[in-house]
Amino acid sequence: MNKIKKIIIILMIIIVIIIITILILINNEGGLFKMEAEDEDLILYSENAVKKVTSDTDFYTVSNCVQQYLDLVNDRSIYMSEEEFLEIYNDSLYNILSKEYIDKNNIQINNIDKYIDEITEKVIYVPLSINAMQQNKNLVTYIAYGFIQDINSNYKRELYTIINLDSLNSTFSVEPILDNNIKEIKIEKYQQGEILKNEDNEFKYQRINAEYLSSQYLNIYKKTILARPDIAYEHLEKEYRDAKFNNIEEFKQYIDNNRNGINSARLEKYSVIRYIDYIEYICIDQNNKYYIFRQDKDNNYTVMLDNYTVDIAQFTEQYNNANYEVRCSLNIEKIRQALNNMDYKYIYNKLADNFKEQYFKNQSSFEQYVKSNFFRNNIMSYSKVDIQNNNYIFTVLITDADNIEKNAIEKTIVVQLKEGTDFVFSFSV
Repeated sequence: MNKIKKIIIILMIIIVIIIITILILINNEGGLFKMEAEDEDLILYSENAVKKVTSDTDFYTVSNCVQQYLDLVNDRSIYMSEEEFLEIYNDSLYNILSKEYIDKNNIQINNIDKYIDEITEKVIYVPLSINAMQQNKNLVTYIAYGFIQDINSNYKRELYTIINLDSLNSTFSVEPILDNNIKEIKIEKYQQGEILKNEDNEFKYQRINAEYLSSQYLNIYKKTILARPDIAYEHLEKEYRDAKFNNIEEFKQYIDNNRNGINSARLEKYSVIRYIDYIEYICIDQNNKYYIFRQDKDNNYTVMLDNYTVDIAQFTEQYNNANYEVRCSLNIEKIRQALNNMDYKYIYNKLADNFKEQYFKNQSSFEQYVKSNFFRNNIMSYSKVDIQNNNYIFTVLITDADNIEKNAIEKTIVVQLKEGTDFVFSFSV
């Protein structure tokens, strides 16, 4: 008997060590590997061809310059009726326009409104792609493509902008692209060798590290998913997309069901894992919701919106190294996440066949039950586990994450492990 007790104690210690290790890794600043900040120098591009930007430093530095330009245009619109302030903003905008753009259009301070974007409210720039061509050793021209949305995440329009960066003087200039129907933007070779410094056109290279990139991936994608679901849908990892959504309409329904949670999502924890062909950014928001991004060597990315529809390598390794009880608890966590995502299809497909036959003959009846008997955001904890005929029986306490004062729900959840990471379950009705 004492020997059995010792074995149980040892197993419990091992489980605690595994859990603590996972928590340390997921909360560790810098993730599972340390990403060094990129050098504050832009790489040299081709002087004869336009190439896609693959440097994170370039991408976010240029994006910051676009946002700075849009903020100036909006600030100018606020003071349109106040001549003194209007003149100040006209001067500032003139100072960041490129010499080529000014000369080509014969721009003067008093006619600048005809040659800048029409922005009359605070807008947020969401970068999608950037191309570049080297003008000379220090001067690079970028074509930034993205869209703008208002502060309530409403889509406004696409935006193309040319940004020139002078790495020697740490200066930039802007060339607005006002033709929204333009099919091709050509970069011309400039005669000027530098951008002279003034009080408005200095820039700083964006410092890049793992936390910054994790935060940017989450912020950009959540803006994209709310304003441009068509673009967000194309970024879904293919295996994941095929498993979770039959079409884009189902994806849009998912967005409608989770709009508030997506809009309020902020990076709470992250980990970063480098594989041979890609880097994986595992982002977890304040509601413990997962966003998993995979960035390839060309800075293209795909995303998965949970960690249960398709198993990622980190989960599979953790699962395979765990004992059966921990595996069952990991599966219950999958159910909890799916429940909070209103992913009834996933949960229904995980119900044991005889249980479905007895209580829920179709997904619709199951959905109705869940909506009437669970919370919108559920927290699950358990303290008692029994084993009967290879079934693991958990006594689970479910509380409302949005109102912890509400009475908790107690459920018995029975988990049966299958091949690999597969499982089925049933619960007390």
